[in-house]
Amino acid sequence: MPRHIGSTHGEFAVCQFFVSGEHEYTRAWVSIEEAIEAFQHYTTSVAVKMGFVTQVLITDGMDCTCAQWTPEKGIQLFDQPDKAEEEDNLKGRKDRELDSDWDPEQEQQSR
Repeated sequence: MPRHIGSTHGEFAVCQFFVSGEHEYTRAWVSIEEAIEAFQHYTTSVAVKMGFVTQVLITDGMDCTCAQWTPEKGIQLFDQPDKAEEEDNLKGRKDRELDSDWDPEQEQQSR
């Protein structure tokens, strides 16, 4: 992925996914303002109206999804965990991995 696409530098990216299975980063390493503007454009584009686009995302510098658009659900916004919550989640996973009975596939299926 190019280091920077857009007029300002930041930590956000906008990506659109097509029915063909391909995807395109329309913005990368831009400010949240520019990412939101691009997201609004790409979620109302002609390609969306014609059914060519299946998903549009805003991701942050850690590749976490901040916003998602799909035809089925429309726009969804996601809260980003704070640093302490992230560390607690990581610690909990490490504790489970140390448990000899822990099965990551079973945990994934129960979600």
